Amino acid sequence: MVRYVVDKHIKQEYDKMLNAYDHIVGITSVKKGKYYMIDVDVDDIRINSSFLKEFEKVLMNSLYILRIQERMPEGEIIKVPTKNGFHILTPAFSTDQLQQIIRIELPEYHTHVSYDIKKDAETVLYIP
Repeated sequence: MVRYVVDKHIKQEYDKMLNAYDHIVGITSVKKGKYYMIDVDVDDIRINSSFLKEFEKVLMNSLYILRIQERMPEGEIIKVPTKNGFHILTPAFSTDQLQQIIRIELPEYHTHVSYDIKKDAETVLYIP
């Protein structure tokens, strides 16, 4: 991490120094290969639970399709429940293609569900 911060300082990329920890944690892994985290949330889980389930189904199917099309590296696609939705941990993929599939399959998703694809982030694994 020190090397990363020093390198960004030398290059005068000060804005990237602020996210150094998140970046290093995101690119450092025990397993080989890069993983992304998809953070999916709804405003009110009680009202939007059926739409959240539909979004999850489309999302998971899309990831399996992308795995075949892009010859994604082998690795598990893991769902981690959160307070207002879930996180998906998955091997790296084409984010543009996934967003295009979601826009086609669920054009009204943005009124019910928000999602963010994080390429270098940690996730909550347990909420008491």
